[in-house]
Amino acid sequence: MKILATCLLMFCSSLLVGPQDPVRTPKPLPDMGHELFYAVLEGLYADGVRNETVDRILATEDGEWLHFVPGCPTCIYVLEAFRHYRARPEFVSFKGGGNTWGAGLPDAERRAFASDDLRVRLKALQRLVDDWVDRRMDRLRLTDGERARWHEHLLERSKKGEEILHSLQRSGRMKAWRDVTCPSCVGASDGSMPGTGR
Repeated sequence: MKILATCLLMFCSSLLVGPQDPVRTPKPLPDMGHELFYAVLEGLYADGVRNETVDRILATEDGEWLHFVPGCPTCIYVLEAFRHYRARPEFVSFKGGGNTWGAGLPDAERRAFASDDLRVRLKALQRLVDDWVDRRMDRLRLTDGERARWHEHLLERSKKGEEILHSLQRSGRMKAWRDVTCPSCVGASDGSMPGTGR
């Protein structure tokens, strides 16, 4: 009888307490490096960025990437998305084949990446990353609170990238990047800003 009474008491107590409200417990952040990779790769496919543009973005000089900061925790995922997209196979199961979805970047963007001016190319890359991160977060239907947390995390990541860039600039290793910011870092943090009409 004691056991039955104890079980009944425990059952009644659980009804009074009720289930925990899942809204009060924030979901853990996903791996933001993965999210950056997916955002850029999706953007490349959706926009149908042409190989010649991708090749310009992936250009190297003296063994260094021209448009990415070595060791930057944001650049590495943006860079890898470009590399994976460039190595994409043909669609063999779809009528008409192809290897991307979109029609390509607007002429103005393509011309920007063909510019001899590094600053023009970096600014164009920043705009793409900004747009693609924003679009991915919209597709994921994040709440304002979730997006704010993602933005805060990407902002911290971008600060680390900028610190690495400034250190390289001071060392003289990235002379061409004088007075510029990391396009991947700025694009990712700007693209993740909460709210509309940014």
